[in-house]
Amino acid sequence: MVEIIKPGTKFNFLGKRKQYYVISAVLITLSLGAMGVRTVTNGTPFNYGIDFTGGTEIQLAFKGEVRADEVRAAMSSLGFDAEVQSVETGGENTNYLARIRQQVTVVNKDLATRVESGLKAKQEQLGTLVKFEPTTSGDRIYLRFDKQPDQTALRAVFTELNLEIQGIEQTGRPQDFTFQVNVEELQNRIATHMGATFAERFVEVARVQVVGPKAGEQLRNDGILAAVVALLLIVLYVAIRYDFRFSVGALVSLFHDPLITMGCFAIFWWDFSLSAVAALLTILGYSINDTIVIFDRIREVLRAHKDGDLVKISNQALNETLSRTILTSTATMLSVLALLILGGSLLREFMIALAIGLVIGVYSTIGVASAIMIDMDRILPKLVAFFGPEKKAARGTKAAAAAASKAD
Repeated sequence: MVEIIKPGTKFNFLGKRKQYYVISAVLITLSLGAMGVRTVTNGTPFNYGIDFTGGTEIQLAFKGEVRADEVRAAMSSLGFDAEVQSVETGGENTNYLARIRQQVTVVNKDLATRVESGLKAKQEQLGTLVKFEPTTSGDRIYLRFDKQPDQTALRAVFTELNLEIQGIEQTGRPQDFTFQVNVEELQNRIATHMGATFAERFVEVARVQVVGPKAGEQLRNDGILAAVVALLLIVLYVAIRYDFRFSVGALVSLFHDPLITMGCFAIFWWDFSLSAVAALLTILGYSINDTIVIFDRIREVLRAHKDGDLVKISNQALNETLSRTILTSTATMLSVLALLILGGSLLREFMIALAIGLVIGVYSTIGVASAIMIDMDRILPKLVAFFGPEKKAARGTKAAAAAASKAD
């Protein structure tokens, strides 16, 4: 391994444990306070992205000079209140991402009522309408009849309402008579409007992503479940691998890092999306890996110096692994910063969370995990002595003697 720190270096990392505790306490307090304030003022601790709340993301490509406020105005004239931001894709075109925090639908309540009435009016040709379910987002209607409907009569219902049909697809089993009707392709509707507004400056609608409220809720629940399962498995691993002194420091560090990272999302109100959850899971793995490397080195030195001072031994281990810590952290941070700067807005939340987590993870390995391990080594014998069977018996004897004295 490349040694960028000279052998024999003796930085006293653990001589300032109290300062580390104060710094961590302040950061955790700020994080919890920010999440609490956001919950009170905004009803939620984080600025959940469309992945979790449901909504619509539309990526638009232009050529020439097109400003974000022009795109926002064009979306507004379509009836959409959109957040518009520039997206770097590496091509010649100017790309914007329009985020609409609602499920865009071309089948509103009034239109749905008229379509349903039209279908029931042609019961003789279509059969009895068993199911009528327009989607709350997008441009689809799900239908089910009690028999095979006449396709011409089915299309005529929509033609009479001046609705363009992009396609009618039979879904499920043939005997179910279930159909999906694409009333109007949302992407084409937006493209037509943008072409009329920007003329030759408009290139294309690169993509349209619609996430319904149920899907968003499911994604949020799955993300929370993934984080909880990861935490539990890591906790189990640490409990099996290390004795109590080491385990407490590792576990506190494990919760310390993602908590502060989430606090930054609450303070700065960054979008908290699936990419942020992925970053938190990555931080968990990176943090515990760094802690385990250093703890293993501490245990190796302890085996060679069983009667040595634990603070000196731990400082020695930290200094001996310092080159490795600097090299791996720097290499990872350079990659993260490159993607943060050049990767565009779609990767921004993921890379911001990773950058914060890397810094906090290195700090917590030294200032939290190792520091707590030192103090647990001093506190644990006192706890064992206080709660041990001999002490319990002695306290019981004293209590019995006191009770007898009062009775006399």
